[in-house]
Amino acid sequence: MAFILHGMVLQSFEAIVRDSQRLPAKSTCFFPKLPTGLIINPLDA
Repeated sequence: MAFILHGMVLQSFEAIVRDSQRLPAKSTCFFPKLPTGLIINPLDA
């Protein structure tokens, strides 16, 4: 199952920040996870 959502409208974001409200925490739990450093470290070394 997948959920594809639209991004937040800039005006909505600005209104939330202006009212000193907190934004929800983002989720960064992806599966399968890439090995750490795969993007940063060169693979030919």
